[in-house]
Amino acid sequence: MPGYIYEAVDDRGQVKKGRMSADSMGSFYKALRNEGQYCIKVKEVASAELVSSDGNGKGSIKPKELSIICKQMAIMLNSGITIIKCIDILYNQTEKPATKKVLWSVYENIQQGHSLSSAMRKQNNAFPTFMLNMIEAGEASGNIDSVMQKLADFYEKDVKLKNKITAAMIYPIILLCVSVVVVATLLVFVMPQFTGMFESAGADLPATTKILIGMSDFLQNYWYVVLIGGVLLVAAYKFLTMLQPVKREFDKIKLDIPKVGKLYKTVVAARFARTMFFLFSSGLSLIKSIELTARVIGNAYLDELLIGVKTDIQKGIPMSVAIQKIGVFPSMLISMLSIGEQAGSLEEVMSKTADFYDEESDAAITKMVSMLEPLMIVMLAGVIGFVVISILQPMMGMYDFIG
Repeated sequence: MPGYIYEAVDDRGQVKKGRMSADSMGSFYKALRNEGQYCIKVKEVASAELVSSDGNGKGSIKPKELSIICKQMAIMLNSGITIIKCIDILYNQTEKPATKKVLWSVYENIQQGHSLSSAMRKQNNAFPTFMLNMIEAGEASGNIDSVMQKLADFYEKDVKLKNKITAAMIYPIILLCVSVVVVATLLVFVMPQFTGMFESAGADLPATTKILIGMSDFLQNYWYVVLIGGVLLVAAYKFLTMLQPVKREFDKIKLDIPKVGKLYKTVVAARFARTMFFLFSSGLSLIKSIELTARVIGNAYLDELLIGVKTDIQKGIPMSVAIQKIGVFPSMLISMLSIGEQAGSLEEVMSKTADFYDEESDAAITKMVSMLEPLMIVMLAGVIGFVVISILQPMMGMYDFIG
């Protein structure tokens, strides 16, 4: 199918540049007229030159981009702009090449008669399944604009939560890096100065000092082993967590860690409540909402448990009872769901529960950091204290010997 790079003028006299694929020049002019535009300049090119022609734009669009795309789509749809026009506008204002490829491919597929959700599904997982199912539900119910607004709100809150966690972890990470640098400096540059003095004095060194000297010698002579070992450990961790059974165990440990696990469960509960509300209120069935929520939460162990919850609900067991059986979520969440089921206002209750746990998750993140900071400081003090004592002990012994 040929492509056309064109300039056109609309009824208000505004000039616009654009790109379009069409079966022929006649089809191209007809498509422009249907959009209320009149071509003033056109150049025919190979479809590939338009960015993508295979209908399979590659790349994964990040949550922050998705939030912006959904928000702008909601505004434009509410203003009466057609879906294909919305995609065209988004394509023209997007600067990231990978996203432009995806949006152009979506545009082409819609031109060929596909629905928005169908066109997005063809993009090699560029859009998350959660988003695609919500858009499909919006198309079926005729409220695609409100669904887009809900998606924008969902991804905006999701990005804010991740940013809070990232910001909260900056200080502990900096403290850990400083600890490593301080200890390495002491072992590589400071300790050798004392080692020569100890050896020349012939002092009987304590066990802690011998351990420290051994560590210092090893780090000086085999620093590359430490460096390579660290890289291999990180690579091994990343590889192992890609294996589903291993990732499942890691995610289970996160939930079982004393104190921290309880706070992590609060964050998970917030994400569960918010996701369930967005899906259920968009017209998806309870079963489908549970299935998609399991994928969105990001915990492989909990994913398996929620699939079990879905099976229980299919058997006729109330959702609150099925969720209580897995023993992960806070009792208040279960009580709120039970009240919603009994009162027939599950959607409203989930909305209020999501708001509550959004605030609770903020408090949980703050509390986790407040626990990590003193722990890191104590660890740093312990390591430096061990080094100082290991150096002072033989020095005091030497002074006693001289005296």
